Amino acid sequence: MSRRIGLRTIGSIGAKPPVTCPSGEQIVNGGFETGDFTGWTRDPTDPNHWQVLTADARGGSSPEGSYLAQFKALATDPPGPIVCPRATGTLQQDFANTIPYDCFVVASVFQIRTKWDTDVCHPVNPAVWKVEILYTDDTSTTLDLTGDPQNAWVTHDLKAILEAGKTVKGIKFTATVDRCGGPYIGLTEVTIDACTLVP
Repeated sequence: MSRRIGLRTIGSIGAKPPVTCPSGEQIVNGGFETGDFTGWTRDPTDPNHWQVLTADARGGSSPEGSYLAQFKALATDPPGPIVCPRATGTLQQDFANTIPYDCFVVASVFQIRTKWDTDVCHPVNPAVWKVEILYTDDTSTTLDLTGDPQNAWVTHDLKAILEAGKTVKGIKFTATVDRCGGPYIGLTEVTIDACTLVP
């Protein structure tokens, strides 16, 4: 027998203690519609590697709303293994509420939309492009995004890869990209939008 008292509570009488689940959207500014990184922690923190924009380098717009987040290397970054300027960046959010695995039910939503692109004439895929679901025990579940098709927004269902028994505390994106020039967009970029978590 399940019981609901106050906040959404999941559990059974005579079984393990019930868990209390937060309600509503848990990701702050998941679509970057504030026009900035409110709610997020980025590294590097300068205004040029990570940016909130209305269009990516190819001129593509946000799939939802007006804004998207983009990461790219700068011409002034040190060269990487393939000589081109290379940069690594992270974008992370620690949620105000921790969310036990048992809170994720059929109706729950935990999704992100991501895209990567590179110059047509000098194509260089992202060396690293991934998202991690962060847990309270300091472990994580990682989804590699480098296999996504180029220049196409992809919706990823993070609920499907949650680890049973864990408690979610945040989300973290990591990218390592090069800037190898070229006549088209001249760089490799990754973009993020429409992050949502509703238990």
